[in-house]
Amino acid sequence: MTESKEGNCRKRDIVFLYAAAMLPMISMLSLVHQYLFSSLTGTIVYGFLIPGLFGVAVYKGVWRRGRELQIMCIYWGWLLITRVINGDHALTESLDPMLSACQMILVFLPGFLLPEKERSRLLPVLAAGVSLFYLALGAASVYVGVTHRELINPLDGYWIGFVMKEMRIELLGLHPNIAGAHFMIAFCMSLYLLFRFRHPAVRIFAAVAAATDVVVIAQTVSRNAQTCLCAAVGLAVGICIISKMNHPGKPLRIIVLCASALACALLFYQCFEPIRYGLWAIYSAEETEVSAQSANPASAEGERLVLQTLSSGNPGYGQTALSSAGTQTHNAEESFRRDDRSYLESGRKEIYWSALKSLQMEPRRLLLGSSWEHLMDCSHELIREQVVHFHNDFLQALNLVGLPGFALLLLFFFFMAKTGFTILLDAGNRFALCEKMLVVPVAVFFIYVMLECVLTREYLDFRSLMFYLLCGFMTGTAKRQ
Repeated sequence: MTESKEGNCRKRDIVFLYAAAMLPMISMLSLVHQYLFSSLTGTIVYGFLIPGLFGVAVYKGVWRRGRELQIMCIYWGWLLITRVINGDHALTESLDPMLSACQMILVFLPGFLLPEKERSRLLPVLAAGVSLFYLALGAASVYVGVTHRELINPLDGYWIGFVMKEMRIELLGLHPNIAGAHFMIAFCMSLYLLFRFRHPAVRIFAAVAAATDVVVIAQTVSRNAQTCLCAAVGLAVGICIISKMNHPGKPLRIIVLCASALACALLFYQCFEPIRYGLWAIYSAEETEVSAQSANPASAEGERLVLQTLSSGNPGYGQTALSSAGTQTHNAEESFRRDDRSYLESGRKEIYWSALKSLQMEPRRLLLGSSWEHLMDCSHELIREQVVHFHNDFLQALNLVGLPGFALLLLFFFFMAKTGFTILLDAGNRFALCEKMLVVPVAVFFIYVMLECVLTREYLDFRSLMFYLLCGFMTGTAKRQ
């Protein structure tokens, strides 16, 4: 292809690829106004944007662009076929989920197809957007952690609060395990910015954003997110170490990478409880000071006069305020509780057993899978916990799309792992350090999907979209000429 043809192709495709890259950002921004996003999803995103982009992708024959895209397209086709075979003949129930599944192909395309110059422009913008958004959200979460006050989003009524019983943060309706994954992705994006730019202001911003993400993940008490964060930190340290090595031998580089990553990950895992205790200590100190001021006779008399004055125009106000003050004093007297749960104490062993037992009870699932509607029927008969998925993407794939879909998922992961090792173990200067950091979020997702179901859910969310987006950028970086 000549230079002029490349330029013309870039001009024709740039809008399409940039629009596809915005899909994860739309999902991220849904936290700002969840009711509005739900309405927009049903009208614009699922009614126009995704079908339009997918139509363009089909027209351009994206399945011919590489084996990774061929695997994803075959998987999507098999998912469609199994929906029909399992009872949804007219796709009345599966249309929106199938449109959602289209996004895995669409968000993979920008990083895979964009020229290197455009790719190096787009990714920092996306990383900065994610880092800034979760820095703002994280700052609000830290404030809640040290004050135990609720922050309510006036746009949709969702709130950020501290659940005293569980001693973990509640974030805009997201389950703490899901919120932890959001901030784990944001941490990886901040990590990329830290190594991508040398300007002190950018590095300070990236460092502050990354530190905030760590604090919020500690507040979620999500062991899966904490494990993935530690793996990200350990892998980043290992990448920095082997990047300084002059030894070209791959076995030695692999040993050094794994050993340093494991050691750093184990050490970093010890920081979460001190972070939680530090936030609790700040809260306790503030509440103790408030209690001491309330115990001061002069202060108490002044407060009584104020309450009397206010209650004269609003009967019951003084009683409510005094009750609130009493509640704060009671909360301040509660002690800090460590997260002393066993690592496997989450009910997942029973859920995994039910996933395998479901295949035995319905053997046809091994070939043809199951519908989304009846996917968990066997599990709900076998165990008390009525979960909505199997908390493992591979077990979910076995039950949802059978062995053919499961094999395609494994094949995609194999090529991503191969691509990641190609970038990490590069002994020359072909890949910059920031490009090697693209492997980090993809690699930690290999861990995350072992304990959560993200890629095979009925609807793809911010986590899965960012995974496929970064897979595309990582693969495009490895395949550049």
